[in-house]
Amino acid sequence: MNNQRKNKHEIIALDAFKIYIDSEKNELSARSAWHKALDGKKSKGCARLAFLGLLGYSNGVNAAYAIKVFKLLIADPNYSRGLPLWREATKNFDNPEVSHNGQMDVAFALFHNSKAKEYICNKRSI
Repeated sequence: MNNQRKNKHEIIALDAFKIYIDSEKNELSARSAWHKALDGKKSKGCARLAFLGLLGYSNGVNAAYAIKVFKLLIADPNYSRGLPLWREATKNFDNPEVSHNGQMDVAFALFHNSKAKEYICNKRSI
């Protein structure tokens, strides 16, 4: 993942995705997988909603931000995580958030995981 150390939201997103996929046959919800991945860590609700949105279980603004980041990364995988990517992702939204609250981290982590990327592209028809 661009040789950068993963932050808290990236780790939680990747853990939650693995939990979700491994237990999908057992019908563990994406929301439950996120909470299980938290394992006592604190996380912003925006990051959770981004995760749920990327997996197709939320359609709010946080999901929309994450989906836009994901699509931008598909168009240009060389985007680095940072303010230019966030500004590009939010430029067409009314009252966009000035800084991300984990949404970009979640999208970035899942994009750089081949299994998650394939799942999201299929689920969201990207």
